[in-house]
Amino acid sequence: LIIHFNGKYAVKKGSFEVSTGGYVEDVTVEGNKIGIWVASSEREKKIYHAIGKKGKLLKESFTRDNYFYYEVDGTESYVRLHVLFESGKALFTQPFFIRKY
Repeated sequence: LIIHFNGKYAVKKGSFEVSTGGYVEDVTVEGNKIGIWVASSEREKKIYHAIGKKGKLLKESFTRDNYFYYEVDGTESYVRLHVLFESGKALFTQPFFIRKY
């Protein structure tokens, strides 16, 4: 699998996510794992979603952690990550495009 992510520059300039107050601190793509670090108090509850084509929920996590990952299985054409914060903030990432090789 190839996970296409041209976002390190986009993260730095603020065009990687759409947000109502939360923001991405870092993104990692290692092997078939997509990870996201968000800026938030460690005590703030968060709901993370990995969302695929046609809005399909691929993974959901309820946690106080500032890190979330999704492991790609190869059936996805793309994955977006969505975070809902206890304080009411939210963010959506741009898509990570998945290609089989």
